[in-house]
Amino acid sequence: MNKSTKAQSAKLRVWFIAVGITAIATALRLYRLGDWSFWVDEMFTLVDVTHGGSLGRYHGMTYPLSYILIGLSIDQFGISEWSARIIPALFGIVTPVIVYLLSRRIFGETAAIAGAVIVAISPWHLYWSQMARFYTMTVFFSSVSLLVLHKGLEEGRRSWIGASGILMALGVLSHYSAFLVLVAVAVYVSLILLLRWPRPKGLTLINSLLYLAPFILGAILLGSRAHSLLAKYAGGHPTGTHIVDPVHAAAYMIFSIGYRLEPVVALFAVVGIWIGLRRRDRGALLLTTAVVIPTLLMIIAGMLSHAENRYAFVILPAGALLAGLAVAGISDILWPKAKALAVVTLLALTFPLIQHDALYFSSVYNGERWNYRGAAQYIKEHAEPGDRVYAAMWTPLAHYLKDSGITAQDLTLGTDDNSLPGSGAWIVMEDDTRGKSASTDMSDWINHNCSLEAHFPASSPVTNYGLSVYRRR
Repeated sequence: MNKSTKAQSAKLRVWFIAVGITAIATALRLYRLGDWSFWVDEMFTLVDVTHGGSLGRYHGMTYPLSYILIGLSIDQFGISEWSARIIPALFGIVTPVIVYLLSRRIFGETAAIAGAVIVAISPWHLYWSQMARFYTMTVFFSSVSLLVLHKGLEEGRRSWIGASGILMALGVLSHYSAFLVLVAVAVYVSLILLLRWPRPKGLTLINSLLYLAPFILGAILLGSRAHSLLAKYAGGHPTGTHIVDPVHAAAYMIFSIGYRLEPVVALFAVVGIWIGLRRRDRGALLLTTAVVIPTLLMIIAGMLSHAENRYAFVILPAGALLAGLAVAGISDILWPKAKALAVVTLLALTFPLIQHDALYFSSVYNGERWNYRGAAQYIKEHAEPGDRVYAAMWTPLAHYLKDSGITAQDLTLGTDDNSLPGSGAWIVMEDDTRGKSASTDMSDWINHNCSLEAHFPASSPVTNYGLSVYRRR
């Protein structure tokens, strides 16, 4: 076989693998995409993209790129579960294959395939790909930025370094959790200098400024508003851990991130870190900082305040590639010439993820997440004229009841009976809160004053996604 034939064969194999990875990601992310009911966070997105703001039709400066893209989809197809989720799903579809194509020359074919497959079938990535939120966009831009930056630094290609900075800026415009990856890049550069590893040829002051140019320009354009935006994000809202004890908060963040990443993937990633750093591999060091630094920052945030473990979602591609390095390294150590061993190792690694994907579409969610659409339909069928619906998470109900004449409003507990829902009122509660997300714990009041009319069960190993419909006696 001559060189030309070998090159063509290699190219066909790459595209065959790329198509296969894309097919898997597409099938998982489009399956039942429009079936799930909206939940409260998705309603935030709908409100943001359908009301006016400083961007015209899109709301404020919070996550402008995400809002614009989702808003364009809703403009084109109308408001529905499918149209609100298709943009996050598309980003979820392309991320694994782009990770494969960009990383195969950096980490080798086996590690790249394994990493891409892990991202494609990751239940964590699947979940956010089927959600009308912005996290898959942030993961796409930040992870592609990392791989492009590595290539630019190693080869001294200024155009790639500049492109990496733009991609990271797009990640920040999707959601500010991309800043976690930006900090990881800064730590990576610092470690290269402190550890006195050989510098990549593209690591120069001019190239560093080129990489940071979008952020410097953004700070100049925002001017005085930059400080107020940073203060807004730093203050945040009391969501996420809800744990006062810093030790418990740290433990919660560690185990919850590990669970979402998948324990087997986290274990393989640790092995991948050990293998890569033993080789003094700068690519492995970059992936390590992209996993460790955001995780540490989220642990610290959880200890100091309230933090969402979902913001650590940005570590997934780097963690998957580190696990891929472990797959390649383990197979090389045990039997260097047996590619079948790498396949067996990858299957062992991905089996728990496949199992969780199967549960995701069946028993874990019982075919649904918080089924506000089902609850609203039940109330429509049984309500009487003038009935009102109260819920701590009331916005999804307001959406599904908007054409019925039934009013949905916030459920709060006041100091006298006049502030409570009256006789005949409907009350909808997520089972895991039972009123605790309202201003006061209402569980005792609900037990003594309401009857359970309908229940929509759904659960995962760590969270109860059930929804209960009560009626005031």
